[in-house]
Amino acid sequence: KWGVAVFIVGIALVLAFVFFPKEEEDKYVDLRNFKTELNAPPKSDDFFIESGVEHYDDMVNDVSMYVFHLIDMSAELSTDVSQYTDSTECFIVQAADIRQDNGKFVGDFVVNGKKLSSGKRKKGYCAVIDGKITIGMSEDDEMMNRCIAEGGSFFRQYPLVSNGVMQENKLKGKSIRRALARKGNKFYVYETENRESMHDFAEALQDMGVSEAISLVGGDAYMYWWQDNELYETYDLSKVKNNNFIVFREKGKQ
Repeated sequence: KWGVAVFIVGIALVLAFVFFPKEEEDKYVDLRNFKTELNAPPKSDDFFIESGVEHYDDMVNDVSMYVFHLIDMSAELSTDVSQYTDSTECFIVQAADIRQDNGKFVGDFVVNGKKLSSGKRKKGYCAVIDGKITIGMSEDDEMMNRCIAEGGSFFRQYPLVSNGVMQENKLKGKSIRRALARKGNKFYVYETENRESMHDFAEALQDMGVSEAISLVGGDAYMYWWQDNELYETYDLSKVKNNNFIVFREKGKQ
């Protein structure tokens, strides 16, 4: 009887493993665990944070997004991050794409006035001078040359919205999408909760009233931020091959 019972239990365990496999580890588990506590947008225009990261969820055209409002912070482009040791780094997100064949940056890339890569395939750009960000769409070198001359930083990415109008990039497939965007004089980082096409993502940003937006590294990209003295992150920095980031700090804490 015991032998039969053990046999039956063994068969049951095998069937359970086959038909109910263990879920893969969710690389966004930290984000999804904490977001339920922070899912309300500001209740009125009077609500504000003096400096830091304000997070909430939003949905437009069935595209669900995590929204990070970057309030009164200075920015820099970096090829390295402190990984938890510098609490002045309020928000960090991967910036430019890299080539799969040689690991070099895709398109024009400048850090602290030094040009590390060239290319115009992507028309969108982000320029950082004296901690201030400018994003837009242009194929000329005017803004990049200014960054070089003034010791600033510059990188190119796919344009998503320009002058309030979505831009088509003709990219196929779906992925977790991220964007650096400006709405009025406010800056945001948007991340889709689910895999989305670039077209649907850009259209959603346009419908949210974004005036300018460029893509950031999507898929298994790394992001971390401090909020209320707690550190949150997505993915695993030790597995990141694309080692360039936009770093946001509270002003005066560089």
